[in-house]
Amino acid sequence: MKNFWLFLMVSLSFICCKTPTYAPDTYEGKMITFGSGGGVTGHISCTAIMENGYIYRGTGLTNIDFEMNGRLKTGEVDQLFKNYEVLGLAEVNYDSPGNTYRFIEFKQDSSIQRIVWGAKDELPDKKVDTYYNILKAKTQQK
Repeated sequence: MKNFWLFLMVSLSFICCKTPTYAPDTYEGKMITFGSGGGVTGHISCTAIMENGYIYRGTGLTNIDFEMNGRLKTGEVDQLFKNYEVLGLAEVNYDSPGNTYRFIEFKQDSSIQRIVWGAKDELPDKKVDTYYNILKAKTQQK
């Protein structure tokens, strides 16, 4: 009988402690999404970093299908979001996609700020490209 109660208590603890699920299209916190797209097919590949640390990767044409792909430590996430502000990327107004393009999108509350660049001769400020590469490196480790 003791084993039954022990099993029941352990089972209930797993049921009650279910990890909440998040999805980039319904997440209400701050989020940074970056990626690339275009070309003949118009295919988009992107990564979303949520303020809570979850990383999602997505692909698609117009509707992006996301799958969870790891989690960053709180300090790493805080630094990435702080870098966005410190570098002044919120003030960068650049929307010049080429045949293929890269983008960084910052979502906070209901506002979305997007930086898009394409052709090599139309690069935005060098700090945008540097930040993109940092995001890519941080999320590829996970």
